[in-house]
Amino acid sequence: MQNSRIFFFVFVLFYQVYGYGQSLCWKISKTGAKHDSYVFGTMHSSDARLFKFSKGMEEAMNKSNVFVNEMDMENLDVMGIMKDMVNPKNSIKAELNEKDYALLDSIVTAKFSVPVSIFDNIQPIIISSLIETTTGDEKDSSGLFLDLYLAQKSKANGKKVIGLETAAEQIKSLNALSYEDQIKLLVDALHEEQKPKSDFDRMIDFYVKGEIDSLLAMSEEAKMPPRMMEELVIKRNKRMADRMEKMFAETSHFFTIGALHLPGEKGVLNLLRKKGFIVTPVL
Repeated sequence: MQNSRIFFFVFVLFYQVYGYGQSLCWKISKTGAKHDSYVFGTMHSSDARLFKFSKGMEEAMNKSNVFVNEMDMENLDVMGIMKDMVNPKNSIKAELNEKDYALLDSIVTAKFSVPVSIFDNIQPIIISSLIETTTGDEKDSSGLFLDLYLAQKSKANGKKVIGLETAAEQIKSLNALSYEDQIKLLVDALHEEQKPKSDFDRMIDFYVKGEIDSLLAMSEEAKMPPRMMEELVIKRNKRMADRMEKMFAETSHFFTIGALHLPGEKGVLNLLRKKGFIVTPVL
């Protein structure tokens, strides 16, 4: 009996400190505050398996006053984005061997119905991200990535829709990785596509179960380059948590961010706890 009590205490302490749990949606509240806000982990994909929401998540989204997408889609600087994404001096074709380039062309053509040549000067990490998050199989009827689908649904329901980060901030994080490292990630993504069960499918499996701790373990298992982890995850986690804290003071918000940003000691959930928020799962 004593051992059982000790185990239960350790389990609860671990859960409270690190925020691991079987949920994608979390309530963030503060003692004495007149309202709660919520944070929901998404995947940047239109895969049909992602579009199954819990009753608790839908209720949380409906009762929040403001919907906050991970990226501000309302005030896009298209010319600035293109300038950061495209470099005429770089060529993906020139960096890949003939076999890998042919494989890339076949995958891009199958998934997006266009030849890879039109992407030749785009930053490779953009292409690898699109490949890894698009299955080419049956998609939700909306045809939208999950994030954008939720934003448009909220807008249609009369909600104010804003962004947590700007497109320029996100692209700056992506471009922190060298061109050579981006090419390596692109080649890895190509070869991953050839496996019977890709890492993307494993991610989907964990995601639909709400296993955010498993998603974190999977990213660590993949050995993301330290610079990439620092720029794309850790620094952005801090920026997101800081902005959530400021927005929370105004009114009730429903925040949507990539699910990988939620768990871990340096994840958004734990950073919010350190700021004095009470963070509890919504089922």
